[in-house]
Amino acid sequence: MGMGRDIYVVTGPGQGHLRPCMHLCNLLNIRNYHTTLVLSSTLSSVIPPTFAQNPLTTIAQIAPSSRPLPGCDLLSQQAAEDLRAHLSNRCGVPDLPLPICAIIDFQLGWTGQVFRKFSVPVIGLFTFGASAAAMEWGTWKVQANDVKPGETRLVPGLPEEMAITYWDHKRKELGPPGGLGRIPGGGGPPGPGDKPPWVSEIEWSVGLMFNTCDDLDGPFIKYMEGQTGMPTLGVGPLLPEKHWQSSYSLIGDPVIGEQEGGSNSREQEVIQWLDTKPRGSVLYVAFGSEARRSVDEYKQLADALED
Repeated sequence: MGMGRDIYVVTGPGQGHLRPCMHLCNLLNIRNYHTTLVLSSTLSSVIPPTFAQNPLTTIAQIAPSSRPLPGCDLLSQQAAEDLRAHLSNRCGVPDLPLPICAIIDFQLGWTGQVFRKFSVPVIGLFTFGASAAAMEWGTWKVQANDVKPGETRLVPGLPEEMAITYWDHKRKELGPPGGLGRIPGGGGPPGPGDKPPWVSEIEWSVGLMFNTCDDLDGPFIKYMEGQTGMPTLGVGPLLPEKHWQSSYSLIGDPVIGEQEGGSNSREQEVIQWLDTKPRGSVLYVAFGSEARRSVDEYKQLADALED
């Protein structure tokens, strides 16, 4: 271990959280910090051998857990106990200093309670950009859930283009099939004007990190810093190593990992089609990993974008 240069990184569930956390570990390793990646035991099988064999990296497995707080089921309780036992064993090693800090994926914010009991400072990590967090925070602060038809409500500190309208409320409920709606405490974004679930999970953090950079999200990073009163940094884009192997060649999805979403179009076909369009004429829309569109909704989306 790095004798006083140890940092814990706690990843949330799914590869969309794991990959950025692994890359963050790699960046810290380059700076001669020793990192311990804390992850659910269900993710251990997808850890690349090159990562696991890094002498500056340790992997600590805990039981799978539900979000957001321990105690709501037996698995969560076991995950908290696993983490406590790991830190207790570490404290039992003579002359081994406490970790500098724990960088915690917001989806596992509850682990901060465990680290604080061992006097380890906690930093909140968002595996997405600061603009999304700023919008969720801003709509909550201006109580956007009561915006009326025809009203446009500005969010102080954010660009006018991000003002809230009534139609921002018309969002399809996320949840299991059958129209059961959102699962309390589950994933997905908060409703317009609702308190973001991550607010309580970063409450005791000493700082925040976002998977972005100043060139992409500078104004929103500053906005979140001003709103939360915490030092806030962009530490991304946190991408797999293969993305950085060449400044000129395109690295395709099959190289990085298996594609999801059931697309019938090959990536190269899409790239060739995009190359026929004028520069600056393409709008990229990312729904994230929790929002899936039906076939019927694609035409609605196309019509909306055209309008």
